[in-house]
Amino acid sequence: MPALIRIEGVIRRFGDIVAVAGVDLDIQAGELFALLGGSGCGKTTLLRLLAGFEAPDEGRIVIDGVDMTGVPPYARPVNMMFQSYALFPHMSVARNVAYGLERERLPRAEIEARVAQVLDLVELGAHAGRKPHQLSGGQRQRVALARAIVKRPKVLLLDEPLAALDRKLRERTQLELVELQRRLGITFVMVTHDQDEAMTMATRIAVMDRGRIVQVGAPAEIYEQPVNRFVADFIGLANIFEGDIVGRSDGLLRIRCGPLGGEIAAPAVAGLAGGAVSLAIRPEKLSLRRDDAANTGGLAGHVRDVVYLGDESIFHVALQTGATVQVTRMNAQRRASAAITRGDAVRVTWADDAVVVMPQ
Repeated sequence: MPALIRIEGVIRRFGDIVAVAGVDLDIQAGELFALLGGSGCGKTTLLRLLAGFEAPDEGRIVIDGVDMTGVPPYARPVNMMFQSYALFPHMSVARNVAYGLERERLPRAEIEARVAQVLDLVELGAHAGRKPHQLSGGQRQRVALARAIVKRPKVLLLDEPLAALDRKLRERTQLELVELQRRLGITFVMVTHDQDEAMTMATRIAVMDRGRIVQVGAPAEIYEQPVNRFVADFIGLANIFEGDIVGRSDGLLRIRCGPLGGEIAAPAVAGLAGGAVSLAIRPEKLSLRRDDAANTGGLAGHVRDVVYLGDESIFHVALQTGATVQVTRMNAQRRASAAITRGDAVRVTWADDAVVVMPQ
């Protein structure tokens, strides 16, 4: 099936700064696609290129089979929901949602029917007569969403759509947006710097760095199989080390890594047969036990610090090799009589398949 959105070799410069550096990307119809990266990585510029607010210096953007070169924003089959929501304070909820349809001079009866339909969809039908200042932050966000989808675009662009909400409301709204997108069937392209938000909401993620896309994949693929050190470090927590491949046996690479105690085993990776590599182990893939007569395997160390997060704790363990690793453990019991605390001597272990091997 042809992609709904095809970005081909797009470059966008601002003077000497290359904001988007040769991006190629396909987005399928019905996806909730996230552009994820830190500040200045080019994700917002790429979104503005899709919207038509910026024009590429090189390359082209095709939406639903039509080359968007020279097509102004208002003529594109897209709509954009801004981070600020940009609601008209003097207009009611219904008038805010109807504004774009009124500018198109649609019949009044059609406008009223479409506004009522979309307000019911976002569960704001009872608030149609209210002004924006009479709504909560989450309700204003849904008004902005209703205004964006009432024009029935093929693609909805969302620029940090939940950044203005507090944590609990943001988490609840993430799931509401996902469910709404499924019901509508509209392709969502979302820009965010929040890894958790992208992992929670997106069907696929494009991780960006310095104007380039470094990896595209489903959330689980991005997290479990990062293609390089940047992705492993940017997405979630990761213990990252350097090593050298010294051999291969039984489908496993043998890697010399001093910080991890010498030679370790890791799953083989296509294209990597020798030389220097980076290694990543997620904190939840490490096991932590007291260093006593019953637990003598793994690497010895001591707990330098413990960060309590309610549902889990993060242990910072100083190994005898000189390295420090982070280990996460779920707090399954309210009180543990034998809890590991700061200063305790411990042993750290992991399975061979916990190690991700990446090119340096």
